[in-house]
Amino acid sequence: MSCNVVYAAATPPKPIETRAPEYPKEEEQAGHGGRVVLKFTVSDTGAIENVEVATSTGFPKLDEAALAVARTWKFEPAKDESGKAVAGERSMALSFKPPDPVPVFPETCADLNAKVAEYRAQNPQGELGKMDAFSATTGLFFLKSASKPMDVRLAMVKDLNAMYPDVAATCEAKPQAKYLDVVFEAFEKL
Repeated sequence: MSCNVVYAAATPPKPIETRAPEYPKEEEQAGHGGRVVLKFTVSDTGAIENVEVATSTGFPKLDEAALAVARTWKFEPAKDESGKAVAGERSMALSFKPPDPVPVFPETCADLNAKVAEYRAQNPQGELGKMDAFSATTGLFFLKSASKPMDVRLAMVKDLNAMYPDVAATCEAKPQAKYLDVVFEAFEKL
């Protein structure tokens, strides 16, 4: 079958079935996302041909997932002025939006204890202040103290990092306690 591409059809190709691409797990977990624009030909029978990436997400696996799903799409072919089905070109954009990050503030001390155990398994000698939960806590205090001079705020960050081992010890002893309550109690003692 010969396929002449029509660039100015009276009626462009119309989507019938265009399912979304499957998000590659490793890209989703890494928080990679973006928008890919695909350019392709819809044959006079509605088949998708010559699919290519016109604009990349910047992540090859996301682009590949978009290309793979596009090859399964179904379209109504373009029509010329007389209503005859003809081949036509089409572009479509697809977006990959990574999931919202898991909240980093633990609800309870038991939640923090699990995060500390996981962190220690990966970073046995790592500084607790670098854990997501504690980094987020430091960020919260830093933002809440925006009206204070910068030297005071930076000293507070240093104090917070010094208190995290105590917070972790308190949480280990009281797993049912609310995490932020323990943090605020420790902060009051500074």
